[in-house]
Amino acid sequence: MPNRTLLLDHPQPLLDQLHARSSSSEMHGGNSVQLLQDSRENFPAWLEAVAAAEHYVLIEMYIFAANDFGVRLRDLLVEKCRQGVNVVLVYDWIGSLWPSVCRFFEPLKQAGAQVVAYNPPVLPAVSACSRATTANPS
Repeated sequence: MPNRTLLLDHPQPLLDQLHARSSSSEMHGGNSVQLLQDSRENFPAWLEAVAAAEHYVLIEMYIFAANDFGVRLRDLLVEKCRQGVNVVLVYDWIGSLWPSVCRFFEPLKQAGAQVVAYNPPVLPAVSACSRATTANPS
């Protein structure tokens, strides 16, 4: 596997300009980035990074599936919570519909993680109907 690690110790002026236009933060040298192409590269790297976390884990995912990897990641996040690591998971409600409906995230919530669904559905007509039914039972 080719090494795709990029070191940005001396960013080029054009890169500085691009970053300044798209962000309000400064660039700092001494950082590295490793490009990961697919799940075969991503999943082991994610598990390794979570396992190494000492203070916090912040994860944002579009699809969090209740498959082998999803269960492994969830259980590792639960373990990190129990070790005192702050865990925050933001997942897309549509992309992770089945796990969210099936209480897949409950062990993580019970361990103390903040688990937040991004863009959950809002059904005002159903809510209004429900309020009207309970307010005026016949």
